[in-house]
Amino acid sequence: MGGTMNKRIYLTGFMGAGKTTVGHALASLLGSAATDLDRWIEDEEGMPPAAIFAVKGEAYFRRKETEMLKRAASLAGVIMTGGGIVMREENACLLKRDGVTVFLDCDPEILVSRIQNDPSRPVATGRTKEEIIALYKKRRPFYLSCADLVIDTTGKSVAEIVAEISGRIKTEAFGYTGACKDGGANVDK
Repeated sequence: MGGTMNKRIYLTGFMGAGKTTVGHALASLLGSAATDLDRWIEDEEGMPPAAIFAVKGEAYFRRKETEMLKRAASLAGVIMTGGGIVMREENACLLKRDGVTVFLDCDPEILVSRIQNDPSRPVATGRTKEEIIALYKKRRPFYLSCADLVIDTTGKSVAEIVAEISGRIKTEAFGYTGACKDGGANVDK
C-alpha cells in the first residue's frame, strides 16, 4: 500500500500508547501527511493541552477536540487523536464515518509507566496507578467500539507496529463511507 493516500487513518488509544510516534512513522511509510490533533489544538490555542485543561477546563478542550476532528475530515493521511476523543458519541461517529480507525492497545501497566509522572498529561497528573488503570479500563470499550483494526503494541517496536498496520489495512478501506452506526469493518481483523 504505497503512494499518497487520499483518505484518513485515525489512530486512537490511551495516553502513552504511541499514537504520535507510530503516526509519524506510518505516515512516512505511506508517503502521506501526519496530523496530530493535540498539536493542532495547541497551535490554535497558543498553549499545550495541559495548560488548556488548567486555564479553560477539560470541557472546553473536549469541545475543541471535536471541532478539530470535524475539520480533520477534510484532510488526508494519518491523524493522531487524543486519548479521550472516543468518549464523546459524536466523535465516535465521526471516526467511524470518516476513515479507518486503528486502536493502539497496550498493557495498562506499561501505559502507567510511560505517563504517570508526565506533566504534559493532564488527565494522568496526580492520579495513582490504580486510578490510571481504572480510566484505561473505562475507556477501552469505547476504543474497541470505534476500531476497524486493533493493534496490541505491547512489547513491539515502532517498526513492527507500523508494518502490522500497513499489512492489515485493505486498500479498498479508503473508499469506505458507511453510516456511523453500521460498525462495518473494512480491514482484516
